[in-house]
Amino acid sequence: MPQKITAAINAQGQLVISGDGVTFELVSTVDPPPVDPPPVDPPPVDPPPVATGHIWVDVATLPGKPRSGRGWNNMYSMAKGDAPGAATVSNQNSMHSAWMQACAYVYAATGDTAFLNKVTTGFKSLVSPSLPIDRALALARELQGYVAAAEGIQLAKVDPDLDAAVKAKFRYFLTCPTTGGGPATLTKSHLDRANNWGTHATAAVLMIARYIGDKTVFDNAIKVFRGFLGDRSSYAGFKFDQPGWEEWQSDSKNPVGINPKNAQIQGHNVDGALPEELRRGGGFEWPLPPTPPTYYPWEAEQGITVSVAVALNAGVDLRPASDWAHLRSIKWLYDVAHWPIVKDDAWQAPVLNWLYPELKLGIPDGGPGKGMAWTEFTHQ
Repeated sequence: MPQKITAAINAQGQLVISGDGVTFELVSTVDPPPVDPPPVDPPPVDPPPVATGHIWVDVATLPGKPRSGRGWNNMYSMAKGDAPGAATVSNQNSMHSAWMQACAYVYAATGDTAFLNKVTTGFKSLVSPSLPIDRALALARELQGYVAAAEGIQLAKVDPDLDAAVKAKFRYFLTCPTTGGGPATLTKSHLDRANNWGTHATAAVLMIARYIGDKTVFDNAIKVFRGFLGDRSSYAGFKFDQPGWEEWQSDSKNPVGINPKNAQIQGHNVDGALPEELRRGGGFEWPLPPTPPTYYPWEAEQGITVSVAVALNAGVDLRPASDWAHLRSIKWLYDVAHWPIVKDDAWQAPVLNWLYPELKLGIPDGGPGKGMAWTEFTHQ
């Protein structure tokens, strides 16, 4: 039997529905508004690197390193011998700064003051007013090792007066006139040259700036180095004026020290290539020869590697700069050119493995480098 339902509007304007024995439920036919999802935490961000108390090597770790194996044996063998000549910043092939590093690290590892005395004697010669100055490249190469040696013996602690004289000399070296051709000063070489002259100069300027505690010099050098790596908005004052300079630049209107990511020339991969060094082996050619036409790329890498490591120890991480320019340059030499590290470039391998653990480079026995040495002991 049909039920009777009554619907009416009451005095309050409400709809009232009633019926005998009937229960009603009001159901909305409109979907409720969407509810915003709860906020999602952003992905974690790697903390910025923290400045260490050291420039090149944490000497406090050296006593705990093994005093055996090729790295130690080669270093100790040089340290226990006599100085290979006098302190020099004019002979770019001198082994004196490498010998000073060896003595400094043996002293730091063993506490044997005989090696300390060798280093302090060397520094007394270095601060001589009559010390000859030659080309900016020689100055840049040798100074890296001398700064490392001063740090290695903690010169400020063992002889504060000598340390003050050394710091004054290091500051002088930044702007003193050079001779023999090339840029007029070490700093000018750092500012003008996007090749091995410039990379070694950059390494020396950064190391000196940290040793003497000059933040302005350090910060300016970092800006210039960013420009070398490919950030022309940071610095674009390098002089590209040597014959054939444009041959290996993927964009000759915007030349850089390291070719940018995905760079090509005539359809060939030059991503990470060093144009200013490759042109010294001749014009652009492909396929690449199995034997390097020049070893200048790896010499330039010596200065780049030192600069990246010194910056990182100062809390400035340049590894990701310009799409990981430094790492790309190493991979180009290994994976594209197939020109691996050899000879006096070998010291870079332990440092590169520290900077970029994924590389896992083999470490050939190559002896001291142009500026730095003994990393098979210090950085392993």
